[in-house]
Amino acid sequence: MASSSAAAEPQAEQPPPAPSARYITEPNEFGVFRCYSREPKRDPEAGFGPEDACNSPNIDVASNQPVGDPLRPFAHAIADQEAEPPGGWSAPLNPSEARLLEWQNNGSGLKSNSETNKFVHNVILAPDFDIKHFANFSSISQLEAKLDEHAANASGAFSCDDGWTKSSVKISLPKAGRKFASEAAAPVFEVQGVWHRSLVEVIKSTYQEDVQASSSFHCIPHELYFVPPAPDSPSLAEQAPSAPYAPLSSSTASTTNTSPSSAQPGAAAPSTSSSTTPPASNASQPSPEVPPMHEMPPNAERLYSETYNANYLLAEDAKIRQMPRNPADEGLDIEYCVAPCAVWSDSTHLANFGTAALWPIYLYPGSLSKYVRSRPSSFAAQHVCYIPELPDTFQDAYQKIFGEPATKEVTTFCRMHLMQQIWLLLLDEKFMEAYRHGIVVLCADGILRRLFPRFVTYSADYPERTLLACIRRLGRCPCTLCYIQKDQIPQTGTKLDAKRSSNMRKDDKDLHDLIDYVRKRIFKRGHAVNNKHIVRKLGHFSLHPLRNAFSIRLADLGFNFYEILMQDLLHEWEVGNFKAVLIHLLRLLYWLPGDQIQELNQRFRQVPTFGRDTIRRFGRNVSGLKKLAARDFEDILQCIIPCIDGILEGSLDGVVLDLLWEMASWHALAKLRLHTETTVNILEASTPTLCKAIRVFATACDPLDIRELPSEEAARGRRKAKPKKSKKTAPTQPCDEPAANAKGKAPRAPPKQVKLNLKTSKYHGIVHYPGGIRAAGTTDVFSTQTGELEHKRGKRFYPFSKTKDHRGAIARRTQRQRVLYTMFEREANRRIRVAAREGHELPGHTGKPENLRRKRQRSQRPLDAVFAGRERERLSPAAFAAHHQISGLRRHHMTLDEYKAKFGSDPAFQDWTPQLYSHLIGRLTNRPFDGEEKVCTDAEVLGLHIWGDTMYFHKTMRVNYTTYDMRRDQDTVNPRTHPDIMVLGHDEDDDPHPHPYWYARVLTMFHVRARYVPRGAPVNHGIPYQDVEVLYVRWSGRDTSVQGGFGSRRLHLVGFVESSLPDAFGFMDPKEVIRGAHLVPAFRFGRTTELLGPSAARYIDPEAPPETKDEDWRFYYVNNFVDRDMFMRFLGGGVGHRATWNLVKITETIKLLSKRTVVKGYEHLAQGQAPTSAAEEDGEVEQPHPEDFDMQRIFGEVLAELERDEEEDRLMQEELEEALSEDEDDEDDDDTAWQQAEDEDGDDSDEESASESESETDDVPVDEFDGSY
Repeated sequence: MASSSAAAEPQAEQPPPAPSARYITEPNEFGVFRCYSREPKRDPEAGFGPEDACNSPNIDVASNQPVGDPLRPFAHAIADQEAEPPGGWSAPLNPSEARLLEWQNNGSGLKSNSETNKFVHNVILAPDFDIKHFANFSSISQLEAKLDEHAANASGAFSCDDGWTKSSVKISLPKAGRKFASEAAAPVFEVQGVWHRSLVEVIKSTYQEDVQASSSFHCIPHELYFVPPAPDSPSLAEQAPSAPYAPLSSSTASTTNTSPSSAQPGAAAPSTSSSTTPPASNASQPSPEVPPMHEMPPNAERLYSETYNANYLLAEDAKIRQMPRNPADEGLDIEYCVAPCAVWSDSTHLANFGTAALWPIYLYPGSLSKYVRSRPSSFAAQHVCYIPELPDTFQDAYQKIFGEPATKEVTTFCRMHLMQQIWLLLLDEKFMEAYRHGIVVLCADGILRRLFPRFVTYSADYPERTLLACIRRLGRCPCTLCYIQKDQIPQTGTKLDAKRSSNMRKDDKDLHDLIDYVRKRIFKRGHAVNNKHIVRKLGHFSLHPLRNAFSIRLADLGFNFYEILMQDLLHEWEVGNFKAVLIHLLRLLYWLPGDQIQELNQRFRQVPTFGRDTIRRFGRNVSGLKKLAARDFEDILQCIIPCIDGILEGSLDGVVLDLLWEMASWHALAKLRLHTETTVNILEASTPTLCKAIRVFATACDPLDIRELPSEEAARGRRKAKPKKSKKTAPTQPCDEPAANAKGKAPRAPPKQVKLNLKTSKYHGIVHYPGGIRAAGTTDVFSTQTGELEHKRGKRFYPFSKTKDHRGAIARRTQRQRVLYTMFEREANRRIRVAAREGHELPGHTGKPENLRRKRQRSQRPLDAVFAGRERERLSPAAFAAHHQISGLRRHHMTLDEYKAKFGSDPAFQDWTPQLYSHLIGRLTNRPFDGEEKVCTDAEVLGLHIWGDTMYFHKTMRVNYTTYDMRRDQDTVNPRTHPDIMVLGHDEDDDPHPHPYWYARVLTMFHVRARYVPRGAPVNHGIPYQDVEVLYVRWSGRDTSVQGGFGSRRLHLVGFVESSLPDAFGFMDPKEVIRGAHLVPAFRFGRTTELLGPSAARYIDPEAPPETKDEDWRFYYVNNFVDRDMFMRFLGGGVGHRATWNLVKITETIKLLSKRTVVKGYEHLAQGQAPTSAAEEDGEVEQPHPEDFDMQRIFGEVLAELERDEEEDRLMQEELEEALSEDEDDEDDDDTAWQQAEDEDGDDSDEESASESESETDDVPVDEFDGSY
């Protein structure tokens, strides 16, 4: 397998070897366990419950589940210290005031009827609401002022020392031709209105705020492993996860193991010996040499999921453990921990009209699970700063100081300088002290810790990353992680590129010296910011003459800030690379003869939806790409293969299908929420294959006359017309030019010919994703989507900011909301602990909104049309461990005779009754399902009893399943909207290409009350009736003539079985369903009436033409890219798919991946624009030029050249001074006539002489440059 590991390591070194004594947990039911380098004081997963492993809101996580107490395992027992405070409330405001503020600060900006109902039920009718508390109430501002005053002065549990502060920063102003004694002596511009918070206080409050949240912090990072199932283990039904990991086992615990299957969700970890206290963590030496309880299994495989089990944080933790212990901690039981800080920043518009914007910096605790902190409702995001833009008064101030406005280059320089100054403001002395020596914090779980803040990730889009890193956007070296050159980016994915991309950026002394030297030239020598000498020196590295704030503060402590600038999958892939390829595909379809664009739109409109909102209904004009978000482009990528299949002709169709398969596959791998070492290796190997497919497509399109889309042409015309509006006269045309039209407009130029641009930083960035996953966790850990979700909070508060300083108003609102959230959470958790200690139910109202939705009363009526009924069937949340859920109501019912009379002539319901009898007898006698229904004899049928011969029909079935990342999720099966399902396959043993799954379409679902009395049973047998749930399905068969899967890079093709065959329809146990399937019509093969005649069983697509109501699609494609879980069910190796691990073996998939080839006829284009030879593909890599990689040598040459320039400047200055002194001597020897003439000229002559002298003593004239690197 090809590998690009050299190009995939943007982060720090690998973690050091683990110590000899390691603490390993028991594997859970999935074989997953943790490996610690030292024993933590508390198990962060001990309080794990079903609600922590659930993705669907329709799964009941509270029924019959014990309350997990996060204070029991490995922590000080502080629950017994909880007591009912005086007045029953421990907050600074009385309960009524707090509830009113909570209602006012949450919900929609405009209070609707539902919000008013919430106000009445949750505030006015609350048990502890007292109207007397508002005896002196005048306005809501009075309570806000009271809360703000508390926030400014409070301490303790509700300490608000981390509150907002309004400050200002100063930036130095450069000017070409103006010299200053130093940079500090240059004029400054003060930027007001920087709202920020203390990073140290924010970190302290994060660990002190809430017991429930802080008890889930993984303060000690660990490695995550899993043990694959045995190769001969059978395929079983999936089971619900009880916990992600089994309880942490201490090295001093008993050697008796607890069965993972017997562990209950939310149960406490096994406690250590009562006479032994867990030893305190010691930063100066490793954990005591005690034999670990469990040995590392030889077949264990590494997993990557969270920040705290990735390499970067493990390396930082190892550095902390190697530090000498603080002398102040001698004799104290203090745990030394890393406090990982994940940073997000992005500017967002606050209103649809106007220019109001907010540029926040968010700080997330990296020790908290991504499944928690990615939810805005968890309040995991700490707003630490609101960055102001460079104000409009900047140009006025600059012109007032220097007499002319700032150039574009100076404005860019000052904007970058502003960003660095704000971060220098945040990285104050208090933070630096904490960074070096840590801060002692008594965490909410009762454990005393010394926390060492460490930045692990910085998530931002590409423009902001370049702004932060002071890199010239789209310059010679556009990547923020390495020194790849722009002209070399089209070779991305080749072996030569792997070596170039491994030349990572480093924040070292050479870089500092270069920037410091250039800044001296700008301020002390008066050089322009875009002076050609400065540009030439910095152009080797695409740098701006600025030094990053992290570099100024932390470089001396070994911190390389380039390593935390993470990839941005949302902007770089979904609205980046894929969007660029999609637009080029649309250009290709538009300029080819025919009506392919309209055909593509029509196909997208007929793609069925999937899941709650996984795949939504596509718009009428997908090719228009109007107002699409990133998730819309993701949906297009996941569904485009069936839609574009067959539209293009010849070999180009194969090239496009190969490209789209590789893009969808790479995207699915990159977005996995749980990676194994194997899947990361597959992602590495898929990157060169993807790049090759892109180059083949780009080169195959080069000979074609592909031009702009009409929308692109119009946009280009608008851009060209803008500067012409300011011109007073328009250029005249020669007489021999084509005549203008009647209105005098010039003839329209033809659309410009375009090619796919591969010289982009987004295209190059894909090689860094595998290394980023190993270093910082999966891509959803540092995705910019998390920050985009948090933007909703600021946008919701903007309408309340009636002042000009909307940043300050939003800051105050967010602070109040956080204080109130913490207040209610602490009160709710306190009540839970008091109730648990006293052994009774939770008393009173917890402050959580109740579900006040009233169920609609429906009339009891018989079902008019079993398949076409549109009445919604409401279901309560399904049990967490249940496989599926079907309503037990008996509202829609029909006897067997009525059903036969209604649908007896329908070809889909022939032999309905005999098949149903056979199925029910098989179910009641526990006959295993093998894909075929055994025909029962008449004697067996006599033993079957159906209560009233009645069937009770239902419309919806919910199927719970365990995802690849050990989460519990749910699919909804509805015969009208989402009818397709997948079950385990039962192909014959002699099938050369067995498929792991079978597919079917649910026509109806019902249950009967039945029992089976075997022949010869006693009269008083006592066999009770039981509810038997049944699905009636239409089976699909696989087209074996078309090979699908990873080897052929094509989707699997299935089609309905002809109705005349005996296996076309059948009954099924709902327990056989794995999950819903996304079957997309294979549009290229068209429709047919040969499979089934007119029938009520046919699914009617609302987007299909009316004349097709009696037709079926001839084939369907199985969309294995519809979501990540579905992708892993075809790839294999899903950790949560343990039950079907050996059904789809990832080792077999890897063999198929290695056999992928280029479409016939395009083999010569495999390398495309990359100037590589066939020898490189065989392993004989062309040796790159040393200049490509030896950046140390380049730094040395640039610094040496700068020293030579400095010496030349010094010599030139000496020559100028010597020439001036000679001129003065000549003036002393002038005759009297010259002296008299000089006297007559008077002051004018003096001014002219002074002006000449000043011009001569100036430095060498500053050469202006156009600003391009």
